[in-house]
Amino acid sequence: MELLVNVQNAKVDYLDKTVLDISEVKIYRGDRIGIVAPNGSGKTTLLKVLSGDIKPKGAEVHRYGRTALMAQQAEPEYMSPIDPKQQHLLNIPDRKQNMSGGEKTKRKFLETLYSYPDVLLLDEPSAHMDESGIQYIVEELKFYYGAFVLVSHDRKLLNKLVDKIWTIRDQKLMTYSGNYDEYKEQRTAELERMETTYALVQKEKKRLRQSLQDKKTKANKVADRKGNREFKAKPTNMTKSKETVQKNLYKSAKNLEKRLENLVLPELPQSTDPVRFEAAYLKELHNKLPIIIEYIDLKAENRLLIQNINLQVPLGSKLSIIGKNGVGKTTLLKAIYKQEDGITISNKAKIGYFDQMSYLQFQSEHTLSIIDYCKRKSDYDEKHIRHMLGKVNFKQNDVYKKLCDLSGGEATRVALMMVFIQDYNILLLDEPTNFLDIETIEVVEEFIVSYPGTVLCASHDNYFVNKISDIIYEISDLKLVVRERS
Repeated sequence: MELLVNVQNAKVDYLDKTVLDISEVKIYRGDRIGIVAPNGSGKTTLLKVLSGDIKPKGAEVHRYGRTALMAQQAEPEYMSPIDPKQQHLLNIPDRKQNMSGGEKTKRKFLETLYSYPDVLLLDEPSAHMDESGIQYIVEELKFYYGAFVLVSHDRKLLNKLVDKIWTIRDQKLMTYSGNYDEYKEQRTAELERMETTYALVQKEKKRLRQSLQDKKTKANKVADRKGNREFKAKPTNMTKSKETVQKNLYKSAKNLEKRLENLVLPELPQSTDPVRFEAAYLKELHNKLPIIIEYIDLKAENRLLIQNINLQVPLGSKLSIIGKNGVGKTTLLKAIYKQEDGITISNKAKIGYFDQMSYLQFQSEHTLSIIDYCKRKSDYDEKHIRHMLGKVNFKQNDVYKKLCDLSGGEATRVALMMVFIQDYNILLLDEPTNFLDIETIEVVEEFIVSYPGTVLCASHDNYFVNKISDIIYEISDLKLVVRERS
């Protein structure tokens, strides 16, 4: 096998924490590697070490081929032309302005793929993408001549493409053979073995402690009888026998103490606190239809996106909008948020908007920390903000992280939290699950389902849409039409 990348002794620290501590990692031609781990565990950092964007002090890094990184939070470069045939196949427009998140991601993928590197480093390449875009990724990577390392929370994508899984646990890199489902089976069996071993060792330690206590008690009783003034003298051979018994008991106790010292409980994996989102107290709405859209057309740069929209949103409903990249989902949500002509919003409505591209705004904030950003964007005091940040796993010095240093998942958690803690009674959520790990997506699902207000959500995640929605609309052929659950 041809070695393409070899990294040794790579340790990366941030603030007062070690993010990565990797003794060695190798990539060979033909490798199909997936990286799965919770948000903020160091996946993006690892890709940047492999690409050379981060150079850990003291690390030995050898690259025997060219690498190319598709960063999760970077805009397309537009510098080099892309194949017109592929551009047409993916329905990527020529314009730079008013491109949807999915259209930008598709262009980024083509720019990276057709630079023909030996090692492709792909950080959430399917974010914002519709099904056709994801299928294109699968077809292109399946027979890629080099190697690729893929960070993704898309289980289907990982199952179709990778034959090796890397995961980051306690800053260390662990390797498993197989795709995502096979990794999960191995990990489940591994955890069961660890828990069984832990229970057996714990049981043995308890038995040894009891045995040790019994030996000491017996030895002390022998000593007490020897020292008792009323103790009647026995023949010499009996006295020696008692001394021997006492000595043997103490010796046995010493051996038990050594066995106890040597019997170490195996370490169980450290469990991270689950993410929790909390809603503020909401001003109650009484209008049964807080959002009404009456026969309007939506355009972007004089390009017709949706024609003759007629929509009534029931109070308290959870309405999802689906459709291919570039059909107008974001444009519709923004039109509602701005209350454009033809859109009637209840007088007591207070609307919160989550922008799918909010992480790009964070990238330009090179000096602003998480805590300073949250204080600037809300009326809450620092104590309450710290409390809420702690619930989404930004604790202690984590709150001083710079916005520009956050991973996509971390940035999304902060942005969602800042929307959820305000007293909005209508939420407009544009692709709220992008970059989030599976556990956090489930928490977002629970939050939306239990949220007492009204929610309109645009998403390409069919499973997520089916979990949260009362009503599903699809934008197709310039029309907004009701769709059944898939």
